[in-house]
Amino acid sequence: DFNDLLTDGGCVAVSHVTFLNATPETLERIYEGEYTLILDEALDVVVEFNKIQTVEDSPRQTITGQDIRMLLEHNIIKIRPDCSVEWCGGEYGTDFKFSEVERLAKLGVLYYARKKLLVTVFRPEIFRLFERVYVLTYMFGGSLLKYYFELFGLEYEMASVSRGESGYALADHTEDADILFRQKFRNLVSVCDNPNLNNKPRTLSKEWFRKATDVDLKQLRNDIGNYFNRHITEARASNGDIMWTCPKDYESKLRGAGYIRSRNLSKEERNLPEQQRKELDKQLTCFVPCNSRATNIYRSRWALAYCCNMWMHPLIRGFFTDFNEE
Repeated sequence: DFNDLLTDGGCVAVSHVTFLNATPETLERIYEGEYTLILDEALDVVVEFNKIQTVEDSPRQTITGQDIRMLLEHNIIKIRPDCSVEWCGGEYGTDFKFSEVERLAKLGVLYYARKKLLVTVFRPEIFRLFERVYVLTYMFGGSLLKYYFELFGLEYEMASVSRGESGYALADHTEDADILFRQKFRNLVSVCDNPNLNNKPRTLSKEWFRKATDVDLKQLRNDIGNYFNRHITEARASNGDIMWTCPKDYESKLRGAGYIRSRNLSKEERNLPEQQRKELDKQLTCFVPCNSRATNIYRSRWALAYCCNMWMHPLIRGFFTDFNEE
């Protein structure tokens, strides 16, 4: 369908996964159509194999380090000098444990990071096929996309957005505008620095959660509850004011009374069409996944707890380091 729309020269809205599945025909259609690409937020250009949508939708496709070693030992895959994965195992069809490994390797988007982790990498040649590319994002200097552009030699130019009498327009980039923007909102944010809550030996990283005992998680849950109920001095926070997050796998262990939902669905709301009901249910939940972005449905929330430390995966960081050395 994507290729047909490109053939017709239509304006198309697609996901990152659509580009990940691009065929040679897709690339040809983009080039011939002289398209402009507008990215709303930076792309996830390097993603762990087990976290891509097609694998998450089919858990059978999930692979382990032992699986990777087996594929290498039996010469089903081979690692090229640039760390990309070559499929050598023949044709097996789609109903196969490693069919996604085969498919993504043949598309040229599968790489081996630090001899431990398979990752998918957005194909840099796709950016070169467009007439122009606009990335609408904030704090680009600290994003993975910036280092990806530099790694693959994709030149870019920074710009700001200014507002004039005729509307918004691109302008020369200035760091001062960003600093002033942040200073404007600084006084609207209060950070809780209570030592009874913050001076605990926990990093809230993925590794910390993996090693945390039931006692550690119970203490964190108690601290979250105490923060919402006792340590917000500006006003009393009710369920409808609260938004909190942590790694999704630990939500059930940290969820506590007073910060679960703003309210339950009414009888009439439970009978709404499924999509509408799910959207409303999401708005009424206090927990928000830590990878959520570009949404305004929580704009009324003002009491926040961010219980995760978003470090870059060390093997993905190592992938960039190793690739640069090559």
